[in-house]
Amino acid sequence: MPDDPEYELQIRAAHTQSTFRSVNEHIRDFNERFGADSGHYVIACECADDDCALMLEVPAYVYRAIRENPRRFLVATGHVLDEVERVVERDGDYEVVEKFAKAGEYAEAAASGGRPPDHPLADR
Repeated sequence: MPDDPEYELQIRAAHTQSTFRSVNEHIRDFNERFGADSGHYVIACECADDDCALMLEVPAYVYRAIRENPRRFLVATGHVLDEVERVVERDGDYEVVEKFAKAGEYAEAAASGGRPPDHPLADR
């Protein structure tokens, strides 16, 4: 495991965001049933702050499009962690961010059900 604070920050942020993404995938069925009339989903903010409890309302088509890229997450406006992600889209109450460097690699691995073997959370 690399002893690099920047590396650990990237991995921890990606881990937290991947966890929120997983929560949102679990409530997707609920959103499909109840969001059919409004065309919107209610999801948990997928930011890197594991204490964040904000809920976002996003168009269903935006949510589905974001899920096509494992490096992209939906976060509340202002919840961007510049050290590990960049904003690729803004829309009022939410922003779409894309992970880069090790955080992006972790997000891709997490989306496919795995973790890079050398990251700080490998044994958790």
